Amino acid sequence: MNFDIVRRSYNVAYAVVSLYEAMMETNRYAQPGWWLLFIGGVYVSWQWHLGRSGMADFRVYFDAASLALKGTSPYGQAFGVSSGFYKYAPVALAPFLPLVALGWFWARWVYWGILLVGLAWGLPRLVDGIGRRLGHSSPSPGLRMWVIVGLAIIGSHHLGRELLLGNINALLLLALGVWWFWVERSGSADSVGGRSVAGGVLMGLVWAFKPHFLVLLPWMMVRKPPIHAVLSLFAFGVALLLPAVGLGWSTNLAWLQDWWETIQMHNTDTSHSANTLSAMSGLASPWGMLLTAASLGAWGGWVLWGKFRSVNPDRPFWEAAAGVALLPNWVHTDTEHFLWSLPWVAVWLWRLADARAWEGTSSRWRWVVGAVLVLCCIPYTTGTPDLWGREVAAWLERGGALGWANVVLVLGGLWLALGLPERRPSFARPDPNEGVT
Repeated sequence: MNFDIVRRSYNVAYAVVSLYEAMMETNRYAQPGWWLLFIGGVYVSWQWHLGRSGMADFRVYFDAASLALKGTSPYGQAFGVSSGFYKYAPVALAPFLPLVALGWFWARWVYWGILLVGLAWGLPRLVDGIGRRLGHSSPSPGLRMWVIVGLAIIGSHHLGRELLLGNINALLLLALGVWWFWVERSGSADSVGGRSVAGGVLMGLVWAFKPHFLVLLPWMMVRKPPIHAVLSLFAFGVALLLPAVGLGWSTNLAWLQDWWETIQMHNTDTSHSANTLSAMSGLASPWGMLLTAASLGAWGGWVLWGKFRSVNPDRPFWEAAAGVALLPNWVHTDTEHFLWSLPWVAVWLWRLADARAWEGTSSRWRWVVGAVLVLCCIPYTTGTPDLWGREVAAWLERGGALGWANVVLVLGGLWLALGLPERRPSFARPDPNEGVT
């Protein structure tokens, strides 16, 4: 091995990091969000040039919104591709209605811009939020940059598909982050405040887009004051009824029935969905469904145990994040939904980047954790035909490997987030009353 090349490569990388740290202190345009926006724009433009910018998912939303404006039900027909059925509530078409007036060409460029700005705004804040919960309230710019770059690289496959398909999963993840910000700062009393109302409205809209997130409802009832669950359910109900203002009650009711039938039609047996627990275990119905129910029950029991036995102030966040990230392992969904595990990828990166987390332990454990992350990245990050060819890429994505990688990312992330801080007291959040007399 040529160690001179390794040494020079390290010196170059160190120089780049040092330059970036200097730019961060003097130039606001060097913020990570601007770089993410630039790189994302270059990626979209290049894929456009290669003819890979069909935006099949956005085509579904666009054409469904066009039909809705004509008073025609958007359900029960495929848009663009054979699987392009509209599967969301009628109210979820509202954000796409103004884009219809722009026409298909400009509408997709506007939507691309929304996605790029959302990701550029959200990813650095996601990294900062996870870092604060792991004890990094004021990390060095270089350390923070490494985590952001690592997260963007590891999530590039799913984020890239999100951009090329024009889906909403990344925006929903960002919406959940904003929801948590509001709920966490709304106080613990059962009073109705501005943030609790805003959080309830936002969660109700998220449920209208993805009823999968109703998995958070029992968590909210256990972990948060009842007002949050009540407001979210109320907002969800209002969102389902709101289109009746323009459609009429009978038409809206018919569309809601069409929506329910569409959900049932596409909610296939989980044993036939390669990355679900039932399929990964090789169990057919009803045993596969029982396994899924048991894992959901285990998660719920863990939440209950935490409520009565744990004093870690950040534990509720990790509970909710685990429930969201494991959704693709519990129900039949598209592989893009595995990007909901990006908060857990950030946990792995923060822990690996900070040597303090491993003080008092053998250095081998840090290497083992890094090796496990690399193995998880093979199906999670590299499952593309451009690297492996169609057959290998199909196996990585639809052969169960992606599902197992996701389980390891979440469970390993829980150990890294909750196991190390309990063993390393220096990572615990400071008591705000400490030293106050």
